[in-house]
Order: sequence, then structure tokens, then C-alpha cells
Amino acid sequence: MNRSHIFPILLALFAALLSGVSTPLAKLFLGEVDPLLLASFLYLGCGFGVLVIKILQRTGKSPGDSEADISKADIK
Repeated sequence: MNRSHIFPILLALFAALLSGVSTPLAKLFLGEVDPLLLASFLYLGCGFGVLVIKILQRTGKSPGDSEADISKADIK
């Protein structure tokens, strides 16, 4: 397996782990916290997680690693 394939696999496993852990934790807090507030905290945590991943991805790239622009010939 190519080394470049390992990072996305690890991210998918980490996402599955966090998804599996969030349900039992949410059930524990449901009796004490309003459901709307609990849902907002879960979405806020997801947003922070994505932000951290995007920051880590951008710091690891060099300036020449950008994607190519889409030209008019590509749209046809």
C-alpha cells in the first residue's frame, strides 16, 4: 500500500471512532443539558475538528502544491 493512502484511512477511522464515542456521551448529558444545546455543542466540536485538520493540511503544503485551475475547455 502506498504511503499516501494511509493518512486518509487514518482520518476515516478517527472519524468513525469519534462518531461512535459521541453517542454514549450525548446520552449521558441528555438528562442534564437541553437537547438543542447538546446538538449545538456536537456540531461545534465537529467544526473545530475540521478546522484543525484543514490547518494541519495547509501547513504541510508547499506553495507549488496547489491544484490546477479549471479552464473553459474543461467545462465542455
